[in-house]
Amino acid sequence: MISSSAEAIPRMITHFKCKCGAEYNRTDTKFLVTHKGDAICEACGAVLESWDSTHVPSFKRIKTQSAERASERRVWAP
Repeated sequence: MISSSAEAIPRMITHFKCKCGAEYNRTDTKFLVTHKGDAICEACGAVLESWDSTHVPSFKRIKTQSAERASERRVWAP
């Protein structure tokens, strides 16, 4: 059976942690042409990774107890 082009090619998921403690699942996608860009941390705005390559990372933030505690500490109430 020939697979359709709509099927996703399995990609390795790795765990990545920003210096602020926010945690992400990181995957790579392979393209035929070079892509350039940056991934920015949703919590603190730091650059997680920069690329200029045919291998482009993507980051999906995962919910963890440490991230929840950090978010609670950032909330300011008068």
